[in-house]
Amino acid sequence: MQITVKAATTIFGRFAQFFGEPVQTPFDGLDRVAPDAETIADASPQQIIEHLATSGDTWAAGRPQDDDVTFVVLKLKETGAAS
Repeated sequence: MQITVKAATTIFGRFAQFFGEPVQTPFDGLDRVAPDAETIADASPQQIIEHLATSGDTWAAGRPQDDDVTFVVLKLKETGAAS
């Protein structure tokens, strides 16, 4: 599968729109900054999956999927200090 830079930018932009912080800029359409790692870490795996699925549906604009899509979101939990 080949992904264009435009497609990657679109998906990242939607990720920033959902999880990013609002910001004032003089540029039309540039109104959020990319989310930091802590913001993403605080989101549940289900929130991330739902957002990615919704973004994909929006991006496809009603066009049927050509193939299956699988999302795997892993969250690591710290279990304590290392010995």
